[in-house]
Amino acid sequence: MYDVIEPLLQHPYGFYNSTQAKTLILGSFPIAKFTNPSLRSTIKAHEIDFFYGGEKNKLWKVLSAVFSRPLTTKQQIVEFLEAESLAMGDIIKSCRSRKNGAADKDLYDVSWNEGLVSFISENKIERIYFTSKWVQQNFLKHILHNYSGESIVLPSPSPAANIAIASTEGFKAKKALNPLLKVDDYRIEKYRQIFQSKT
Repeated sequence: MYDVIEPLLQHPYGFYNSTQAKTLILGSFPIAKFTNPSLRSTIKAHEIDFFYGGEKNKLWKVLSAVFSRPLTTKQQIVEFLEAESLAMGDIIKSCRSRKNGAADKDLYDVSWNEGLVSFISENKIERIYFTSKWVQQNFLKHILHNYSGESIVLPSPSPAANIAIASTEGFKAKKALNPLLKVDDYRIEKYRQIFQSKT
């Protein structure tokens, strides 16, 4: 229980379903400035009112590097999703966010996005890229525990995950060979391996 009850936030984007999508990128919930009406005035001009549109999130920056194309506007992102036949969604339909925090641990009073069950079935989604292990675990626990398609956990695009990524054996092994290696470089390398193996 919390001393202060924050407003109930609704997911603003639903799903994005590109033509003939067979792969779904699945996250948790947009940050508060995109879901709390009282904070929308804080959205900056260069931020994108769409999945992973906050300036600190790394998803579109990493995929821009992997696919060698600009992904700095919603139009560019939609064109990319169409070109690669990718769908987008989140596992949470509504929730409250403790002190408008951006971390998944700050979310409570969660309503899970059960619409994913029909979305995945009707669109014959064959593969899900989860943007964190937390997302994958809660998807399987609360939404579709018998999902039988391919399930891949991406290195989290959240900057809050930098410390966790840097502590993995994979990163430390790469760092030993290249002391100048940065977490962002490692993310790009891992995403390139994952996405290009499926093209």
